[in-house]
Amino acid sequence: MCCINPREYTKNAIFGVPFMINEETMKIRLLFLLLLSGFAVSAHAQSLYTPGKITEGSLASYYCYAETKLVWKIRNVENTDTTDIMYYKNGEVAKNYQPSGKALFSNDDLIELFCETLTSTELSLIKNKAAYFLQVNVVCDSHGNANEVGFGFRNDDPVLTRLLPDRFYDLEQKLKRLLKVNLSTEDIQIKNIKYFAIIDYRQIN
Repeated sequence: MCCINPREYTKNAIFGVPFMINEETMKIRLLFLLLLSGFAVSAHAQSLYTPGKITEGSLASYYCYAETKLVWKIRNVENTDTTDIMYYKNGEVAKNYQPSGKALFSNDDLIELFCETLTSTELSLIKNKAAYFLQVNVVCDSHGNANEVGFGFRNDDPVLTRLLPDRFYDLEQKLKRLLKVNLSTEDIQIKNIKYFAIIDYRQIN
C-alpha cells in the first residue's frame, strides 16, 4: 500500500509532477511521531473499540485490530478488500508496486472535512497534539474513486477511541466523495489501487 500525503505534493515534485512517498518512509515518520509521545499509553477502559472485536452501530459496524502496540485500525465489516496486497488485472501480485497517479484533493481538504465531523469540544482535545494522527486507508476503483475506506489511530486517542461507529460511517461516506486520484496509465493495470493519507493533529489549529 502506498501513502498519499497531499501535503507532500506541495514539496515533492519531478518536473512539476507530484509523486508519492513510499510506505516505508511513511512508517518511519509515524514511528518517529509515536516515539515523541514517550510511549505514554493510557488505560482503554472508555474506548468503544477493542482489538479482535466488532463495535456495532445503527448504520455500520467496525472491526478493530491492533497494527502495533500503539496503533489500532478499524474497518467497516462490509469492506471486502482487507489486505495491503495489490494485484494486476491478470491476477498476478503487483509486488512493491508504487502508484504514480496524482491526488485530486489537498491536505487542507482532508483537515477541513475531518474538523467538520467533530464537535468543538472534541477538537479542543486534539488541536496541535504532537504524535497523534488519523490514518485514512483507501481502496480505490479503476476510475480513482475511493471504494472502501478504513481508519488508523493511536489506541489512547482521546477522541477517536470514543467516536461512535455511526459517526465513523458519516466520516467514511464524506471521505469517499472527497478522495479521488488521477490514475496513471500504469495504475490502471492494477485491479484495486491502495493508498493511505495522514491527518497530523499538529496541523489542526
